[in-house]
Amino acid sequence: MMTYGQSPEAAKMPAAMHDQVVHARLAAGASVIIGSDCPPDRYHKPQGFSVAVSTKDPAETKRVCNALAQGGQVDMPLQQTFWSAEFGMLQDKFGISWMVNCAQAAQAA
Repeated sequence: MMTYGQSPEAAKMPAAMHDQVVHARLAAGASVIIGSDCPPDRYHKPQGFSVAVSTKDPAETKRVCNALAQGGQVDMPLQQTFWSAEFGMLQDKFGISWMVNCAQAAQAA
């Protein structure tokens, strides 16, 4: 992760942006999500999509879901579905919607 204040372009950025993130990289297994904070005049609240994370182990699914839910809101608690051993939906503390899924097949009832 790098802030605007740590970047080579720091002198060109308003002081209020120096602690904001210019580049962040989140590795989730073999997948990578990159992102950054945007200037206030360009920010729009995200809506109409969710970031999906899939794990291979129910314990890892719970760990990821619990970490993302800290300070946020759980919309659908983790539960078994017809396609997954664990699936849940939440909004993190920044208002980003997430779907967390265990790729392990659900066991027949």
